Amino acid sequence: MGAYRSKPEKEKNYESGGNESIRFASCSMQGWRIHQEDAHNCIIDFMPKMSFFAVYDGHGGPEVAQYLSLHFPDYLKNSQILNNFDSENLPTLKEIQNLLGQAFLQFDETLANPN
Repeated sequence: MGAYRSKPEKEKNYESGGNESIRFASCSMQGWRIHQEDAHNCIIDFMPKMSFFAVYDGHGGPEVAQYLSLHFPDYLKNSQILNNFDSENLPTLKEIQNLLGQAFLQFDETLANPN
């Protein structure tokens, strides 16, 4: 059956957390795949007044999704992309959308050309 199981793995993995301002919960299930290929981030205190939540789809393998979950938040936090913002000068939703798009493209380059 290739990259699929004969029966789905139905065990679910849960994560939850929060603070006085926000609460979150996530649930993942391996399903029919041989291995769990997806990864995620749930970071409440990513930056002042900002949280970071992301789901990375493995698309046939877990390596890049796991790498992203381990390294993309720090890459984003340390990049020039967010340097113009602080707790008094927060980006708009449109700016966040554009910033994330830029950051993913730049991070993708580091995967393609690690040196």
